[in-house]
Amino acid sequence: MLWMGSSAGIGTAIRWSVKGKGVTMNREVEEVALLLRILGHPVRLRIATGLATGCACVKEIWECLGMPQAVVSQHLKVMKEHGVLDARREGVRVCYSLKEGPVTEIVKALS
Repeated sequence: MLWMGSSAGIGTAIRWSVKGKGVTMNREVEEVALLLRILGHPVRLRIATGLATGCACVKEIWECLGMPQAVVSQHLKVMKEHGVLDARREGVRVCYSLKEGPVTEIVKALS
């Protein structure tokens, strides 16, 4: 939880996030900010919202996006490296899905 609640003013919430929980709270805020930066790219956001309904392989993703496979693969790599996606090998195919947790909550909230 990033905010103390609706009864606290913004000043209280900011002071709380910096002083109230110390390093733990700052780390949580930084993790959410990084996640939002990763999802802030239009291609990665489209991938994430598409994967909100289930998993898909690289070919399915780049065909749906109408983009070159290399471009989509680079975005998938960034998302996987930052813990946004899970990858599962099925023979020669790699299927991607959203990791459970904050990323799924954010994508659902945006949909």
